[in-house]
Amino acid sequence: MNQIERKTTFVQTPGLNSESTKKRGMKHFLNLMILMGLMAILLPSCIKDDDNDWGNYYISYGVVQSSGSGFTILTDEGKILTILENRYPGYQLVSGKRLVVNYTILATKDFGYDVRINELSDLLTKNPVLSSTLSALQQDSIGHDPVEVSDMWFGGEKYLNINFEVYRNDPNLKHFINLVVDENTSASNRKVLQFRHNAYEDNTITRAPGRVSFDVSSLLPDGMDSIKLVIEWRTYNDEIKKDSGYYKNLVHALGKELSIPSLNTMSAKDLR
Repeated sequence: MNQIERKTTFVQTPGLNSESTKKRGMKHFLNLMILMGLMAILLPSCIKDDDNDWGNYYISYGVVQSSGSGFTILTDEGKILTILENRYPGYQLVSGKRLVVNYTILATKDFGYDVRINELSDLLTKNPVLSSTLSALQQDSIGHDPVEVSDMWFGGEKYLNINFEVYRNDPNLKHFINLVVDENTSASNRKVLQFRHNAYEDNTITRAPGRVSFDVSSLLPDGMDSIKLVIEWRTYNDEIKKDSGYYKNLVHALGKELSIPSLNTMSAKDLR
């Protein structure tokens, strides 16, 4: 068998070591160093501006409103958000839908702001349930499981907003959240409301925050300007806790800046 000799041929480029080539190489090197210096100065500035822009955001509860040019969002603070840029285009905006909006203010207007939408999410919104309308079976279905209330406030003229925490395990099991009007202990000028939770025997493994809004406008009797609402709930320590406040008719109660929701926050799809 003939053996094939493998040879490597080196090709010398004419003029590679010439003096003119050295000068051109030095000039190219200097230009490159100048360009890198400019990038080192400008790039951090650009990054800093972008970081500051992303850090300038707000989170509010609101309701979608239709307008001639599309949709706006009326926040619980009474501000109208006009959407100039939407970085969450997969979310379907529907007039009357209640939601949580993360936005950056681009410009201030008379009645609100021009904004960039950073994120949108559903907000579970329900009506209170009268205890007299519940059978014994329905009372059990409403649930008596514990819940921890972290915050509550009035907003958007007619809503009682509640941030809460429960323990859960099964991500496919929806927990049941309700607000029951205890008609036996309520009066014309004072309504007692039970914040109720049914975990459907879900294991108490992971602590998960949630949020819900209740339309409490129907609880105000005709001819009255305000009514006291007392909210009760049972904690995981088996304690009955209470909080109270006055819901006022036709007075836009100021909302509040919300804390940044955790990635593990129970969304509307996790509750019913």
